[in-house]
Amino acid sequence: MSDKMSSSYNNAKTAASKSTTDVTVLNSQVTAAGLAYQVLKAAKMIKEGKIIKDILPELAKVRDNTRIFFSVRNNQQIVNNRIITKLQGFLGKHANTAYMLAFKGNDFRLVAHGSKDESLNEFWKTQIAHMHDECIVQLSILHSGTSTRAQFLRSMLTEEFPFVPISVVPTNPEMTTFIGRNSTGVTYLLG
Repeated sequence: MSDKMSSSYNNAKTAASKSTTDVTVLNSQVTAAGLAYQVLKAAKMIKEGKIIKDILPELAKVRDNTRIFFSVRNNQQIVNNRIITKLQGFLGKHANTAYMLAFKGNDFRLVAHGSKDESLNEFWKTQIAHMHDECIVQLSILHSGTSTRAQFLRSMLTEEFPFVPISVVPTNPEMTTFIGRNSTGVTYLLG
């Protein structure tokens, strides 16, 4: 997982430095489903007999072709992780604000915010129009807490992209800790 999200990368580097075998540690620079895309690509290439020197550039391509968005309804964690300021968090909490974050370049950035459903639906309307101009080969919907919003997104995305496989999975604990409960994410891979 990205070193921005978890200490796993640094812990793996420390462990690798103490190993007597040849270990390569890679910072995925992505979150949960994006990491899965890289792991699956690496496993496929290993099965084909490829060596690490050939695998690493392909994993960088997968990383660069991964798009990650999260909608956040409870802003406490994004305040704690300094994605938004304490003042923004205070005002947003009282204004019933929802946030849309993009994870790119190994970091989160705020891309939209506003009243809960209206701002998120408006973001997705624009984003889906953009996605139709891209060659999407895989979609993953992640959620922390209940899956209601994830199922809504799956229905919407299945209608828009009927030939793209879509999975719905709960986020891992690190991701839930970082973005908070009742968040929903969409990760997709370009081909």
